[in-house]
This record gives sequence, structure tokens and C-alpha cells, in this order.
Amino acid sequence: MNIKRFVWTAFFSFSLQFANFADEARNCPIIDFGDDYCWHGGPQGLPTYRGGESVVQLFKGSPKGECPIDVDGDGSKDDDSIAYYEFSMDKPFNPSGSFYNFKGNNPIFYGGAVSFWANRKPNWTEGGINLDHELRDDFNLHSYAMEGGVVGVRTFGLWLWKKEDFLNGGDKFPVSFNGQSEMAVYVSRYWKEYEEGRFLVQDSGNFYISEHKFGGKTQTLYGLKPLETAWAEYNPAAPFDIEFKSDSANFAKREFKDIQACGWYIAKPTLGKASLWVKWYAFGVDAVVHRPEAPSHLLKMKRLADGCAISENPLSYADWRKIYKWSNRNQYSLHEPYAYDRDGDMGTMFFDDKPHSASEPVTDITWLDALAWCNLKSLFSSNHLKK
Repeated sequence: MNIKRFVWTAFFSFSLQFANFADEARNCPIIDFGDDYCWHGGPQGLPTYRGGESVVQLFKGSPKGECPIDVDGDGSKDDDSIAYYEFSMDKPFNPSGSFYNFKGNNPIFYGGAVSFWANRKPNWTEGGINLDHELRDDFNLHSYAMEGGVVGVRTFGLWLWKKEDFLNGGDKFPVSFNGQSEMAVYVSRYWKEYEEGRFLVQDSGNFYISEHKFGGKTQTLYGLKPLETAWAEYNPAAPFDIEFKSDSANFAKREFKDIQACGWYIAKPTLGKASLWVKWYAFGVDAVVHRPEAPSHLLKMKRLADGCAISENPLSYADWRKIYKWSNRNQYSLHEPYAYDRDGDMGTMFFDDKPHSASEPVTDITWLDALAWCNLKSLFSSNHLKK
């Protein structure tokens, strides 16, 4: 049977009612980490942090060196140990390789993690991605010290997304928080025996950590409006000095005018027996990007006499995919996904065998797909517009 498919383009142009937003502080996503991030486990089976780099383990007899710290203060380092991924803002902390989805939403992040053990060798059970667990790719940080005797563990981790990867022009223009700005992390399947989570911001070259704490529940989106809590200076340092000591911190409300990184922190600062588990799969930040006034920062637009603006060209497949990819996913934090009827094609690719380009108009979408895309384009560019 010869089946013909209707190709809808019309040509699909994006239009909007245009106002002068030059002085209006509009929040939009600058970080929206959450996606299907692995195709398979890669050579390690479990995709680990830092591109498969092995965790550094320090203990007596280790080829990497002996433990430099008396973890439990008993006067001896010989029975203690450390395992860590070095803290770095230069070397990405995310997995890498052909199996990792670098085309996903904000796939590159930085940071590090460390565990300290008393009276035992390292036992870091997981540090990376669990593939398709409950249909999600979630990240983890597990360590263990539960045997008989006087054993204990302390663990710290942090994950940070840098300005160079911010969305919506945040990589090029100043970024700040106002009263409507938000941060959030989604904890999925486990939060076991960790004592606290906190949010992190790097502003004007300095790190700050929130007085607001979270944790304990799973299947939970933990959120914060940054201007509603106090913040203290935080000074993580390589290779593994990332513990935040809240007892000596000075918390105060502050403004953020030049945001260069955002992220979150988890900790079990108390030494003791524990089986530490956490699994999470999304992190997001909505903030103000101080961009030049324009009808759109994704499309070339032409202003019309009636106060509206219209895209200069039919919507290309490449621009269609930018919003489609952001909005069509099953892992998210601040912005719920949409479902589309069709994925879209490049021009007449369904009807011929000729080479095609993503610069061609998007075709083979429904009218409802077009409406959804337009709504989501507005939401992505400026979160003052609600669904």
C-alpha cells in the first residue's frame, strides 16, 4: 500500500506580541540538568564520574600513597583511609565517552567528592550513573562502614555547573538573582544517612553556601529561592578539602549580581558507622540574564507596525530541535516536560533520498506540536510567562 504523509510547514513562523522588556528582570532557565544521559554502561559497566577515572585511594600500602590524615584522632594514620575524586573547576566531573549524552541538557558539570574512613580501608561502593533504574538515569554517591569494631566514615560531595555552559545567553551576559529566582535538585531513589544538603553559588569569583538545608526524603524536588536564605563563604580546595564547617561560618543575606556557577552539596560530617546512599537525577536554576532588549534571543525577528514581531524565516529544524530537546524528556527539576505527537523532519526528507540539512524548515509536525513549541519557546526564554 502506498502511504503518503502530509508535510506541514505553512511555513511555520514564530510570532509574538512584543513589549519593551529592557528594564524588566525576567527569570529564565540558566541550568536545567536532567535527561536520558547514558546509552549503555561503557567499558566500566557503571559509568563513573570524571570520565571513568579511577577514584584515588590512600591507605597504608596503597600504590597511590598512605592516608595523610588521622581520621579518628587516635594518634595513628595507619588504620585510616581516604577515597576521593579531586575537586576541580577546570576538569569536568561528569562521565564521558561515546555512551554519555553530551547533547543532553547541561551535561557538563564540575566538582568532586571524598570519603574518610576510620579503622578500615576505603569502601566506596558507587560513584557515577545507574542506567535505567526505574526508567531513569540517576547519579549516586555511596560509601560504607558497618562492620564490627570501631569503624566510621565521613563523606562530602559537590556538583557545580559553570557560566560557560549557562543557557539563554547566560554564558555571554551577566546573570543575577531576584526575588523570583529559584534553584532546585531532584533526589530520586535514596537518601540514606546523609546529614545535610545545601545549595552553592559562585558570585564574583567567591563561593557561597546556603544556610538553608535539605534532605531525608526521596522522590522529592528540593527547591530554594536564593534571596530568602542567608549564605556563608565557602572555600573548597583541591585535592579533597571540600567539607563546609558550619559551626564557624558567618551567614548573612546577600545579593548575587555576577553569578559564575551554581550547584549543590551533600555531607555526612559526623564520623560513625553508616551505609551512605544518595541518588539524584536533575538540577535546575532560573535566574535573570541581563541580555540586550530583543523580541527573541533564539530566532531572528522582525518588528511589525502593530507592536508584534515575527520570525524572519520559517522555523528551521535546528531551532525546532533546540526547544524540542529541552522540553521533551523524562528527567526534570523546575520545568515539567511536554509530549509531542511527532519529532519533525528536515524539509522534504521523508519524500526523497537527497541530502538534507538542519537549516531547512521543520516539517511533519502537527498543529498541536506547533502550538506546544511556541508556548515552550516563551517559557524557555522568559519564565514570567506561565503555562
